[in-house]
Formats: sequence, structure tokens, C-alpha cells
Amino acid sequence: MQTRRVKREKTFEERLAEEVQCFREAANQARPGMPRELLLRRVRQMEAALELVEQRGVARLVPSPAGATFEAPVYPPKP
Repeated sequence: MQTRRVKREKTFEERLAEEVQCFREAANQARPGMPRELLLRRVRQMEAALELVEQRGVARLVPSPAGATFEAPVYPPKP
């Protein structure tokens, strides 16, 4: 069975930023109380995720130093 692939028109970062905006608007319209606090918590979580994605994106663009190679550690055999 083949999996169906969806071609996205927007990047993950753009979609996440839109969600943050929608949740923030909903929180601003909500009355003070638990539902509003839950919306604001969700906004903070998504903003933190957006920061991590942006930091990871910057790290992806930085090339590795010339001649740098990754070598897996060699462990002694178990007795």
C-alpha cells in the first residue's frame, strides 16, 4: 500500500505562525478564566516550537568545517 503524499503550499514555519496568530486572537476574545489561560499556554508552546524550528533552520544552513568527518565511537566487545 502506498502512502499518499500531500504537497504543501506553505512551509511548516508559516503554518505554525498562522496557528499562533489564530490562537492569540481567540485568547484575546475569550473572557478571563481557564479557557483563556489554556489558549495562552498553547500560544506560548507554539512560539517556543517556532523558535526551535527557526534555530534548527539556521543550523542546517551552516556548512560543516572542511575536512570534518563523523566517526562512530568504537566500543570494546562485551565479555
